[in-house]
Amino acid sequence: MEARAPRFATDQNAYQTETGLQTQSDSLSRLLDQLFGLLRRQYLLIISVALLAVALGAVYLLTTPPVYTSHAKIVIDTNKTRALQQQTGPIIYFQTMDISSIMTQVELLKSDGIALAVVKGQRLAEDPTFVGGGELGIFGRVSASLFGRSEKLPDTRSETERTQAAVGKLLAQRTVARVSDTYVLDIGYSAANPELAAKMANAIANAYIDAQLDSKYQTAQRANSWLQDRIKDLRAQAAAADRAIFDYKEKNKIVDVSGGTSSGRLLDDDQVVQLNSQLIVARVSAAEAKARLDRITEIMSQDVPDAGTADTLQSGIISGLRNQYLELDRRARIFSERYGANHLAVINLRTQMAELRRSISDELHRIAQSYKSDYEIAKARVQTMEKSLAGVISNTQLLYRDRIGLTDLETTAKIYHSMYDNFLNRYMEASQQQSLPITEARVISDAQPGYQSAPNSHNVLASSIFLGLILGFGLGVLREAVDRVFRTRNQVESTLRANCLAVLPRLSPIGIVPAPISLSCAQINTRQLVPDPRRHFSNVIEDPHSLFAEGIRAIKVAADIASMIKENKVIGVTSSVPKEGKSTIASNLAELMAHAGKRVALIDGDLRNLTLSRNLTADAKTGLLEVLARQADLNQTFYTDDRSGLKFLPSIVDSRLTHTDEILASKAFRALLDAMRSEYDYIIVDLPPLAPVSDARATAGLIDSYIYVIEWGRTRTNVVQHQLAAAPELGDRLLGVVLNKANYKVLTRYEQYYGRNYYKYYNARYGYGDR
Repeated sequence: MEARAPRFATDQNAYQTETGLQTQSDSLSRLLDQLFGLLRRQYLLIISVALLAVALGAVYLLTTPPVYTSHAKIVIDTNKTRALQQQTGPIIYFQTMDISSIMTQVELLKSDGIALAVVKGQRLAEDPTFVGGGELGIFGRVSASLFGRSEKLPDTRSETERTQAAVGKLLAQRTVARVSDTYVLDIGYSAANPELAAKMANAIANAYIDAQLDSKYQTAQRANSWLQDRIKDLRAQAAAADRAIFDYKEKNKIVDVSGGTSSGRLLDDDQVVQLNSQLIVARVSAAEAKARLDRITEIMSQDVPDAGTADTLQSGIISGLRNQYLELDRRARIFSERYGANHLAVINLRTQMAELRRSISDELHRIAQSYKSDYEIAKARVQTMEKSLAGVISNTQLLYRDRIGLTDLETTAKIYHSMYDNFLNRYMEASQQQSLPITEARVISDAQPGYQSAPNSHNVLASSIFLGLILGFGLGVLREAVDRVFRTRNQVESTLRANCLAVLPRLSPIGIVPAPISLSCAQINTRQLVPDPRRHFSNVIEDPHSLFAEGIRAIKVAADIASMIKENKVIGVTSSVPKEGKSTIASNLAELMAHAGKRVALIDGDLRNLTLSRNLTADAKTGLLEVLARQADLNQTFYTDDRSGLKFLPSIVDSRLTHTDEILASKAFRALLDAMRSEYDYIIVDLPPLAPVSDARATAGLIDSYIYVIEWGRTRTNVVQHQLAAAPELGDRLLGVVLNKANYKVLTRYEQYYGRNYYKYYNARYGYGDR
């Protein structure tokens, strides 16, 4: 079990994944079917709206005057400005431009100031072709067009108003944009004249460059004036600071040994530095003398100094004495070994060695006294310098308060001198830059006579087609949304939750016989049906291979299947409103069943509108009412069709009846149907429609099943829903719904599997021909 659980989980997950993918695929397929179905049904509307949009676009192209656009391009080049500035001094005002700076230049080009400069430079306010003259107004233009007058009213506007009008027109017809991610700005101007468009684009570019030059000149001039005044003030402040330092030193007797006017080194500072250096040297000398004294004291503790000690002392006397001592010692050991330790020669050598040791000791004492004297001198020098340094430091501390004030004065003087030098350099650079007529902007492409920018035929036509298709598609969707009628099987089944038995085509009208056919005595006795001029009541007999006949066969098959499940002999045919074709369907269904060998009876139960009785038995004298009242025999009242054997029970109503529902719900009618059940396989009852009368509802306990007829493309969905909701007893016994009078050419736009192509192929293959 533990081994199977993961596999089962994996299979279940895979199944869920596959089911989810299949659901998504079905949803997408359904969506595509709906979209293509909408296009099939509404393509004429969409094409018509698109053609109308194209026609409007063509009218616009024919009636709109052409507009020409010229472009001038300028570049914001900071490299040229920097190169020129490097010859005169460091860069101060110009830096590398970022996106914000470029967009700022774009806004400057769009400003009213540039436009006003162009208007004044080109004298556009004085050009009536640019600013226009006095306008006639709407009625004046209509009058001029009718009577041929084209003169304008005198222009009474002031110069300011004309200038504002020229500026507004210039701003409306020019465009400024940045070219991609570059420093290039594109200036476009649109006008009815290509030469004017080029002229104005160049004028805007030149006005922008002139404005840049003028702005830089004015800025530099103002900066120079301000710098001159500021330099004078800083020069006076620096001189006053220097005088304050000199007076302070003189007052506090501070001597400056650096030779500058604002130095931080005074005389006391130099003395402290010198004494401190000398003290360090003296301390080093004393330490060396002390080390030599300690060393000689250590050597004196030895009987005979070794060679390293002699070399350290660098004394030739000690070295000689030591060498003699070593030579005597060597000879003494030899004589002692040869003659013995008490030999006279050995004793003499020992005596000489003792003299040499005394001599070495005396020399060491002399050197030690010399080292001790050097050490005492060095120590005394260190003490003297420490006392001198302490005295100088003590005097220097007394001057600290005075030196603090001096430091403040020197700092202030340095600040004033630095500011003075800085502003002087800036003044010199600004003076040089003021004489250089350069800007960051320069024209890289002059405007040429413009090309036709509007109206653009390709864009207008493409936009017209696109908008037309979009508008047509929207109208098609709106038309689908407001088209609340039944047109497809799926619509019937999803809306009514009922089975759609068939979708029947509209029958073509058949010519009427000029004179009615009268019944002979023999025909009256046998009660045979006379052929009706309107042959569509028996279309399944007249044209058995038509689409209509195939649809009636589908209804019959549904009735046969229902009969296998439960008793389904009495079938009522009704509809929502009159003239939906329920009588035609009831007659043809009965004809088809009878022609197939069934025992079938057809009853005209629509006592308000005797459609079947008028068309099938116009000369009948007795009918359903007489049978129910037992005034006529049922078998004698039936009319029989010789071709199919169908039994038809008409209804004869001389005057308008009031309680027809009571008749159909009566015990007599129930007894009639019960009696007929044993003799007939099917009993087809043509019932009144539901909406105007309630007769069909009264038969709910008598009818086994109902066929609900809906006229295709005409009956509203809400009407049918309301009627079925108001008659639940009828809905419970509903055999199915039939869509009647369908236009198959239009129906193929809703459901492709309907249409004559399938039927033609089937009939041609089996030899029935094209019907």
